[in-house]
Amino acid sequence: MSLQGTAQQTTAWLLAAVFLALAVWWLARGFDAARAPVPASVRPASADPTSADRAGNAGGGLGLLCHGAMALVMAVMFALMA
Repeated sequence: MSLQGTAQQTTAWLLAAVFLALAVWWLARGFDAARAPVPASVRPASADPTSADRAGNAGGGLGLLCHGAMALVMAVMFALMA
């Protein structure tokens, strides 16, 4: 599939750039959250590694990485469409 009009192609490239920026931002935050150790005194004995992190993000670092991966795939999709 490809877009024909200049306005459509410009919109696709703009959306690809926005999703790429979001992907970098979310992936950077996700990798930082995944690397950060949680002190044992703060972590309960039955801590689930996929629970919300200190900032309230569902999935902790994993949730941020999921958002980043999805934004990266969307950026590639829009770049290929243009």
